[in-house]
Amino acid sequence: MSDISSVGALLAIEIDPTEQMPSLEPLGREQAQQLGDAVTADLAKMMPDVRSLGMALSAAVYDQTQILAPGFPVHSALADLYRESLGSAFQPYCMALGAAGGHLPKPALDPALNRLTGPLLIVPWVLTGPPEQIQAASQELEQVLVESGQASAATALVLNQLFGFNLVHAQYLTSNDLAAMLSLQFANVGLPELWDLLEAALYAPDEDRWTVTDCGSRVAYMNEHVEVLFQPFNAWAAGADPTLEPAELASQYAACLRSQRQITVTLNAHGVPVRVIPVWDMPESLEQWRETRPERKPQAMHWHHVALDGPTDGPVQITQHTDPELGSVAFTVAWQDAAGELTRVEHHYPLVPQGVAPLMNKMQEICDGERCFSYPGKLVINAASRTLTVDPDALAPNWH
Repeated sequence: MSDISSVGALLAIEIDPTEQMPSLEPLGREQAQQLGDAVTADLAKMMPDVRSLGMALSAAVYDQTQILAPGFPVHSALADLYRESLGSAFQPYCMALGAAGGHLPKPALDPALNRLTGPLLIVPWVLTGPPEQIQAASQELEQVLVESGQASAATALVLNQLFGFNLVHAQYLTSNDLAAMLSLQFANVGLPELWDLLEAALYAPDEDRWTVTDCGSRVAYMNEHVEVLFQPFNAWAAGADPTLEPAELASQYAACLRSQRQITVTLNAHGVPVRVIPVWDMPESLEQWRETRPERKPQAMHWHHVALDGPTDGPVQITQHTDPELGSVAFTVAWQDAAGELTRVEHHYPLVPQGVAPLMNKMQEICDGERCFSYPGKLVINAASRTLTVDPDALAPNWH
C-alpha cells in the first residue's frame, strides 16, 4: 500500500556490564509475540491512540551501529514487512517478528551477533499507519518518550526471562534520541567531527561535508562515502611545529593516525563506506579537494613513496616503524652501495589494518631470505631532516 507511512523507534536496554554476556540469539516466534505484547502494553499507557496504528517489532537485540546506518535498514525492513502483510486496506495489529532456523524474515533484520558486546542493546520497532496519523504519532513520540519512556517492570521481567540477561535500565527512545546520545559520546571522546560525518550519511546523504580533525587531518563526505586523507610522515612533519623533537613528532603523528583509524573503523561499523587516500599536500578546502582528488579506485591496502631514487643492487635493510597502540606504522627500505652509502630509500605505509599482512609479505620478498629486518620498537626519525629514516644501528657493516 502506497498510502502508508511509518516512524522508527526503539527500546534501549542497558545490561549489567559485570555479568557474562548470554548468547543473544533472536527469539523464536512464540517468544516474539510475548515481547510484542509487552511493548504494545507499555506504549498504550503512554500513548492511548497507539492502538489505532500498526506496529512491527523485531524480537532480537542489536548494536546501535546496525540501527544507525545509512537508510536505517533495520527500521526500513520492518516497515516493508508490515506493508507487505496488508491487503487492500490498512489493518492495525502488532507484527512481532521471530526467527526461524536462526534467521529473521529479511537479511537486513539478522543481528550482527559479533557486535553485541554491550552494555547498550537495542530492540527496534516501527509504528505504521496513514501519513497524517504517523506524523502526529512521530511528534508525540518525541515528547512522550523523553518524559516518561521508561519500560515497565513487567516488560523488564519479560526481557530478562526471554534473553537471559540482567538489565539495569530499559528506555523507549526515538531514533533521533539514540542519534543525539551517540553525538554526545563522540564529543566526549574528542571526535565531534565523527558525528558530523555520520550525521551526513544518515540524514543528508546528498550533501557534501568537509571536516578537519584536531591534528590537521582532512576528511570529506562525498557521493555517499567518506574519504580520509592520509599524509605520510615526511609530508606531515614538514608542516608541524618546527620546535618539536623527534619523540614529540612521533607521538603527535601517531595520535593523528589513531584519530584517522578510529574514524575509519567507526564509520565502517555504521555501514558508511570509507576510503583512505594518500596525499602529499593537504588540500585546504572541499573545493580544492574536488579539483585535485584522484580518480576513484578500489581501496589500496598499502602505499609507498620514494625518498631517494637510485639503484637497488646493493645490500638492503628494512626498518619497521611501530607505535605501542597502532602497531605497524611504516616500513623504511634502504639499499646501500659497497661504500655503505644509501642509494635508494622507500617508505611503505599500510593504509588500512588489513594492509599490514600483505605489506609484511612484500618486505619479506625484498629481503629474499636475508637477515635485513630491524625492529626498533618506535618511529626512527632523522632529527635534522625531520623525516623517517632507516635504523642506523642496523646499517652495513653491522646489519648482518
